[in-house]
Amino acid sequence: MWRRLRYISWFMSAFFAKHKNALFLGGLASFLVFLFAWRYSQAALQIIFRQKQVIGIVGQYTPATLPRSVQEKISVGLTQVSVAGDVIPAAAESWEIRDGGKTYIFKMKKNILWHNGEEFKATDVNYGFRDADISSINAEILRITLNEPFSPLPSLLSKPLFRDGLQGLGPHRVSRIKFEGQYISEIRLEPLDIDLDHPEIIKFYPTLSQAVTAFKLGQIDTFETLEGSNELLDWEDYITVSKEPNYGQFVAILFNTDHAPFNEKQFRQALAYSISDKLTGGQIKSPIPDKYWAYNTALKKISFNEDKALELFGERASASESAVTSFTIYTFTDLLDTAHQLSEDWKLLGLESNIKLVNTVPEDFDVFLTIIEIPVDPDQYSLWHSISNDTNLTRYENPKIDKLLEDGRKTVNLPERKEIYDELQKYLMDELPAIFLFHPTKYTFER
Repeated sequence: MWRRLRYISWFMSAFFAKHKNALFLGGLASFLVFLFAWRYSQAALQIIFRQKQVIGIVGQYTPATLPRSVQEKISVGLTQVSVAGDVIPAAAESWEIRDGGKTYIFKMKKNILWHNGEEFKATDVNYGFRDADISSINAEILRITLNEPFSPLPSLLSKPLFRDGLQGLGPHRVSRIKFEGQYISEIRLEPLDIDLDHPEIIKFYPTLSQAVTAFKLGQIDTFETLEGSNELLDWEDYITVSKEPNYGQFVAILFNTDHAPFNEKQFRQALAYSISDKLTGGQIKSPIPDKYWAYNTALKKISFNEDKALELFGERASASESAVTSFTIYTFTDLLDTAHQLSEDWKLLGLESNIKLVNTVPEDFDVFLTIIEIPVDPDQYSLWHSISNDTNLTRYENPKIDKLLEDGRKTVNLPERKEIYDELQKYLMDELPAIFLFHPTKYTFER
């Protein structure tokens, strides 16, 4: 027995002495293989089982018309616009303005990659602006030459850049996209850094009722809408419902100033002063957001004032041949309650108003209650300039306002632009081609 044990001991000692180098290297290799397999099996499991969020969005979109919130998950522009409306660098590191605002030179950031791994270069910039010559001086420098000075340009360059297939420069890449006809039905976004974020699946629904049904069936985890669903609001004990102002839009009453008596300033002012506090409690004072650098802080709120409303209405009635006592308010479904309140308020002036629901902007109207997207730049030329026939829905013409709008987009100096837009807002609030009511409420439903 002891002899056998001594033999085994001598044999093992001799074996290890002879093959110690090979055994050491083999053990080290096995340990490294184990570490490699463990690490990447954990990563694989994380990819397979990591949590994902399924988001619902109401609306029909093509790859070219995706909501800005989705675009910004996938890519960035040369610039980005802060909450205060300031333009700050994004894919561009810096820029300078030459020739009085007709030439812009942008320097690209280094080490920015497209989602396919290729380096981003100045030659990749593909904004299709009219009246602008876009050329790359080299891989890092881009030059944009304009026929006329155009100060909103840096803001417009915040639009995210894309290559074919929705390749972008942002924190998420598109890993899957599904269509129903020409419209996107589903898009899957993968975070580039899986440790900091989770995948998102975004599903698109043509109508709110379809999104509500999908939420009830558990097909989506969350969705946002400007129209509160009574069905889901009744579920507040079981789901999370949050409400907040959507500062990217405002609700406005647009008057067709081609129609009498809406072409009369006093009539429009009388309508404004007769709107009850139910609608003006959270009233905005300007089409430029109060968080923007261009906002005029000296503006005064138009509050309900029965005496003022009746006085203005009486003055214009005695001086005018227009004796309109009824008209039509055109609006969308999600603003129906607001339209009813306006109709009730304007009875103070002896006015009767019918309400007509529409799905698109009406070609002709008396009063149009609508939601307007706020431009990323304070420039609102398209909304109020007299020659903007397709977008100036009020048909309003005022040489002073036209001049301010023209000067505002030609002036590069920021303090000077601020003075111009201060005066513009003052004129708009006095002339009232539109009444600016409030920011619409954004509802978020989450399970």
